Amino acid sequence: MAPRCPSDAPSRTRTTCSDLSDTVVRMARMTATEASRTFSELLNRVAAGEEIEVFRSGAEVAVISPPRSRLM
Repeated sequence: MAPRCPSDAPSRTRTTCSDLSDTVVRMARMTATEASRTFSELLNRVAAGEEIEVFRSGAEVAVISPPRSRLM
């Protein structure tokens, strides 16, 4: 029997469970055109902590992620 994964991940994020019931979340992917058309939504998703890979003509051109914590 395959392990069950929690379904609380965003719909465009692929979620996989290992045989040890650990949850592994891969980065969401979108095309440059889709990123351009839904830029506000993309920023909201990144602000919520998600990392997104952006592709153009099948090649990865960017990874958009939340900023790193700044050292004080």
